[in-house]
Amino acid sequence: MQLFIFGDSIAFGFYSSYGGGWVQKIQNKFTPLYPGEESLHVFNLSISGENTLGVLERFDREFSSRAFEDHDHTIIFAIGINDSVLNTSNSKPVTPINDFDKNYQTLINRARNYSEKILLLGLTPVDTSILSPIPWAPELSMSNQSTREFDTAIQMIAKRNDVSYLDLFNVIAEGEHSDFFLDGLHPNDEGHKIIADHVSEFLITNNWILCS
Repeated sequence: MQLFIFGDSIAFGFYSSYGGGWVQKIQNKFTPLYPGEESLHVFNLSISGENTLGVLERFDREFSSRAFEDHDHTIIFAIGINDSVLNTSNSKPVTPINDFDKNYQTLINRARNYSEKILLLGLTPVDTSILSPIPWAPELSMSNQSTREFDTAIQMIAKRNDVSYLDLFNVIAEGEHSDFFLDGLHPNDEGHKIIADHVSEFLITNNWILCS
């Protein structure tokens, strides 16, 4: 089995003390369950600062250069938080919501050339007291209103295309996860564990991965 993750710095594992973040936790959990020739290959193709347009430009090349025809493929898109970032000067998102929708739709169309096992990962909330404006990019800001709008768009895109969507925003916003963030945006080790647990549960429940 081959598992492909296309995402941003959160999926990349930025600030994870052990490297790889929630994706690495999933790999560590499931790889031992695939012995011998029936091995599990996890490709974390996430890039810090990435948005939907960036993934779109490299998706086919990144996937086709690694995919084996005789393997089962699962594709996870963990993208959208950087599209939802606001320009501080006019409070408009850097990616207009209509462009975001078109980019994501094209991604799904292309992913379906390779697999029907496609998961759209929802966005995580942000700490606006830290990120409005963003300390390392003061010309930009983040808000949970914008993040939720883009998260809702992802959910609607998934429904329209009959592909899977996994909510993270409400899981984190409504839970006892006050220590989730390291810098207001990126999760700490406990935050990555929360994401890994929810993604793992989805993969097991839907029989997309071995669980015993």
